[in-house]
Amino acid sequence: LLCAVLSQLQTMVVKSDVFRSKHAHEVLTRTFQVLAKNAERETYGFVAEEQQKMQLSIRAVTLLASASREVILRRHLRAENIVADFPVILKNEERYHSWSQDDVCVEMTWTGRNLPFLFNCFSGEHALDARKKQ
Repeated sequence: LLCAVLSQLQTMVVKSDVFRSKHAHEVLTRTFQVLAKNAERETYGFVAEEQQKMQLSIRAVTLLASASREVILRRHLRAENIVADFPVILKNEERYHSWSQDDVCVEMTWTGRNLPFLFNCFSGEHALDARKKQ
């Protein structure tokens, strides 16, 4: 159900100027929050749960990638409240994402294309492990 909601929100954020002007920031912020919470789920070994987690993550990243292609929406994708979740999402994907599943490429969004955000992922409590699947 949440995947379907994200799909509808993607359409509205990208195609509706009125919706975009009033709700884009909130939609993108909440999408990052959904992605962050979903990345925290420990589903390793539970095939059905892993598939649901993967579908939701892919749908969220698809929405964010669509917003990344819209120049007018890019400023929202680098807002402080969104940026704070970025290294957490990557670290939790590293910790809890099954190696047999495809990668969740949140770094392919406009947020992930910012080098300072990426550099934050190499130090501190959310530092990524170079020996693990990213």
